[in-house]
Amino acid sequence: MLSQRACGDRNFPIILGGLSRPVAAFTGLPPHIHKAVVEAYIWGALFNEIDAEDFSTLVEPWLDDDGRGSFYRQFAQVEERFTADVEPMFGDIRCPVTIPLGADDPWIPVERGQVLHARIPQASFHSFPGVGHMPQLESPSQVLNALSGSVYIKQRLNLAYRARDVIHKGYGQCRKPRVVACAARLHSR
Repeated sequence: MLSQRACGDRNFPIILGGLSRPVAAFTGLPPHIHKAVVEAYIWGALFNEIDAEDFSTLVEPWLDDDGRGSFYRQFAQVEERFTADVEPMFGDIRCPVTIPLGADDPWIPVERGQVLHARIPQASFHSFPGVGHMPQLESPSQVLNALSGSVYIKQRLNLAYRARDVIHKGYGQCRKPRVVACAARLHSR
């Protein structure tokens, strides 16, 4: 979750981040107003427009009764101590770590990503100019290119290419995972 230190007072999430107890007041909003709040919140994370289907996929989980309550509770629960407690352990991470961050992220400044990178020195850090809080949706090819140096990701991409080939040969219908769709786009270039 975002912290106030990480984001400053730059926009909507912090306004909602000030919620501590009045969650019930927000969960009682009429559905069309709640949907507008959720959409505005998600648009506030983006620097670029994203695919309409991707946007709907981000909005949809928050619209039913369970999602509505969870949406507002997440802001009420924003406390930096939850991340501060684990930050000293970041240097002990032994698996490959890639930190992808949109340089124009309206929620988390690049400097915050650089602080994270300093705490995980073996990690690779990639900042994408002209990209907001969701680089995997705003610029998936840049993210995949940044991740492609990882042996683990290379293995996953090989699986994605094979899955794409199976899909294109008509061996079955399935909903392509995002990485398959991105891998297929990269492979076709």
